[in-house]
Amino acid sequence: MADEIDPILQVGGLKLQPGDRIGSWVYVKPVGVGGMATVVLGRDPNNDLVAIKILKANRIGTTAAKRFQREFRALSRVRHPNVIRVDAFGDIHGHPFIVMEYVEGRDLHQVIRSFRHLEDPRERWKRSEEILVDLCRALSHVHQKGLVHRDLKPSNVLINQEGSALLTDFGI
Repeated sequence: MADEIDPILQVGGLKLQPGDRIGSWVYVKPVGVGGMATVVLGRDPNNDLVAIKILKANRIGTTAAKRFQREFRALSRVRHPNVIRVDAFGDIHGHPFIVMEYVEGRDLHQVIRSFRHLEDPRERWKRSEEILVDLCRALSHVHQKGLVHRDLKPSNVLINQEGSALLTDFGI
């Protein structure tokens, strides 16, 4: 999917290309586009990979912009192995952005679709149980912090290369 996304981003009248800076981070390539934001791969000052979620122009000046900042404030208080870690909030030419941990892997929707290739049904159930346990742990922790995930769906659950599930995109 990322190969189909135009690598040049329009941000507040500015055209960003791979190699340009977004605050302290270097833009590497786009990785996804949603209704509210574009997510790009970036590198932090230590050269570690991060995901940068940039609010789209048509969302600036709306309640979505306030929710975007609320999402950062809420998630910056959460530290759990099954919840995406957010690290920073910033603004580039009037476009708010959130810097978060980059998860190499697939979303739960893609993983579920791959289950049909598992010949042994016991393996499907075992894997499903492991993912559900991760999600229950994440949701329990989030709820203890007084937060609610308002957009829980398979595409907002990332499965990393170790097979752990991480909640993301809270839709706060």
